[in-house]
Amino acid sequence: MNLVSILRFYFFCAAALFCSNTHGLAHVVELVQDKKNFVDVVVIGGGPAGLSAASCVAREKKHVVVLMGPAEYRGGQLMASSSVDNMPGFDPQPGYEIMEKMERQTREWRAWLVEDEAVDVQVDTSGMLFTVTTKRGLVLHALAVIVATGSTARKLEIPGAQTYDNNGIYTCAVCETLKAEGTHTAVVGGGDGALDAVMHLHSSARRMTVIVRKEHMRASHSLQNKIKEFAHVDVLYNREPVRFEGDGNKLTTLVVRDILTNYEESLPIECVFLAIGHVPHSELVKHLVNLDTQGYIILDGRSQRTSHKGIFAAGDVTDSVYRQASAASGDGGKSGLDALSYLHEQTYLTAQDLKTLEPYYFKPAVD
Repeated sequence: MNLVSILRFYFFCAAALFCSNTHGLAHVVELVQDKKNFVDVVVIGGGPAGLSAASCVAREKKHVVVLMGPAEYRGGQLMASSSVDNMPGFDPQPGYEIMEKMERQTREWRAWLVEDEAVDVQVDTSGMLFTVTTKRGLVLHALAVIVATGSTARKLEIPGAQTYDNNGIYTCAVCETLKAEGTHTAVVGGGDGALDAVMHLHSSARRMTVIVRKEHMRASHSLQNKIKEFAHVDVLYNREPVRFEGDGNKLTTLVVRDILTNYEESLPIECVFLAIGHVPHSELVKHLVNLDTQGYIILDGRSQRTSHKGIFAAGDVTDSVYRQASAASGDGGKSGLDALSYLHEQTYLTAQDLKTLEPYYFKPAVD
């Protein structure tokens, strides 16, 4: 075998190896030719992270579908905020108004927003094509998935909790700082999150009481020492809330029980912030990606990549620390960019390629 033949042999070997690790148009057509409802990217979740991700992808003329999720989670936790004053570029306004603007912008970029909830995510034997099934029976096939399913703040299931939810009882001290203005405010919890809430609220509240269920806090000693500097902040240990009272419109009293003596005490509380943890909505992909001990999706370094190739995640489902709409939106944009990079690396699809794939693409009944 002469030198030219040897070089030709290695060239074809390298080309075959390269092609085997990429999608290319022919490979994509092969993956989807017997399937309906193909999209480039499926975004699961319609909060700030999901909509920011979808806008980022749609701007690049990719086909993207956003599964908005169940009605109670649509728009994320921002929907429960009566006034948001820390979202860059927005004047203080109800959270639902911000989400309406984000939805409108995402639609303008030609992303499809579908009023449905993802209930299953699977990947084919090639590891390249994802199948996302919804509660209403829609089956989507995608080259990439962005998980932006958020988390839910844990709440108290005691009398009065529903009556005063978001009307005296809140879960986001940063979002709702103004609600504590001039009030006797209680923070329920003993971890770093609870004392972080105190740090945000102490300059607004007239007086503060921290309710800790155990005889000690889990929060860092530095934070515990810091709140000792605030003369108007008290800490009650071995206490648990048992009910909220008021006139039906305004919260006036938090009743707590001494765990050691069972004695109940009525505190003249006008505003309560719960800092008792969050539950990330990662159940949908726990069989595909790595989670931490709390159930949050683990990301690769400073990217939004997960442990599974082609799956990206953003927002509160990955974030146990910041939990802010602005942070979630930023993560969403990053996840969109990461997904685009992945598509470019894997598919090399040109504008002409996209026309070839047009018959396979998902088309909603109503755009």
